[in-house]
Amino acid sequence: MMKKTILYIMSDVRSGSTLLENILATTPYSISVGELKLLETYVNYGKVNQTEDLKCNCGNNWKNCELWSDIITKVKDKYNGDLSLQMKPKTNKIYKLKNYPNKNQLNNKIREKLNFVYSLIFINKNVNTIIDSSKDEIQLLGIYNQLDFDVKIIYIKRDIRAVTYSKLKWLKKLKEIEENKYKILFLCALKRIKQNLVFTKIAEKDKLILSYEEIAKDTQKTLDKISEKFDLEKIEVTGYMNSQLTHAIAGTPDRTPNRKIVYDDTWRQKSRSFIFNTIGSLLNKLL
Repeated sequence: MMKKTILYIMSDVRSGSTLLENILATTPYSISVGELKLLETYVNYGKVNQTEDLKCNCGNNWKNCELWSDIITKVKDKYNGDLSLQMKPKTNKIYKLKNYPNKNQLNNKIREKLNFVYSLIFINKNVNTIIDSSKDEIQLLGIYNQLDFDVKIIYIKRDIRAVTYSKLKWLKKLKEIEENKYKILFLCALKRIKQNLVFTKIAEKDKLILSYEEIAKDTQKTLDKISEKFDLEKIEVTGYMNSQLTHAIAGTPDRTPNRKIVYDDTWRQKSRSFIFNTIGSLLNKLL
């Protein structure tokens, strides 16, 4: 029997996880579920900022999605309507991550539900690999070596200045309060410190680190590296993205079929501050 693999993508937001998961999901033996930890939020709360419907990336609402409609019903029936799949940290303090995952009653229940959901997806779609881009380091520690499946980790890093500017752009789009770029830069650095620490807790055979730049610029070579590292079937790059072919939760949906894969460095045109670039460059080297 072919092994069943959870390919978990860890990264900060705006770092290329949607791009990679979309590419990986183009094969008939894999499926992308996006940020699975957010299933409850997307199903139960319906809208973001009262404007954008929270649908599956296939374009359908949850009741009409060929994947999620059946799975959501079965999970609700088994767990009394509870769809929560997000691991709860005992603490957000970095130095206490060494003691995680904590096996408290709540997280044990979430692990059980995650195992059930993954099983249903494997059966429903008859695939060997599920791509879960939940990104979160606590979620990763909660499932690594804790489930019935083989969990492999891809850690994506992107220039911390690019992530900062992309977050600024996203906040403006959502009409949030204007944020200071240095504050966001610091929070990005803090996030990376946490994820770096978690990455050291993963066995070498189960992890791979990639940069956004190599994914976007040399896609086929990157896919070959993933296949070879985790003993997956070869993945052929198409050169295009089409999020409508996936059943991803959250991410950055794009309704344009066959959007060409391009390297995005437009942030450099906006980042003209010597101090910001110096600090960001230093953080990239350190982290």
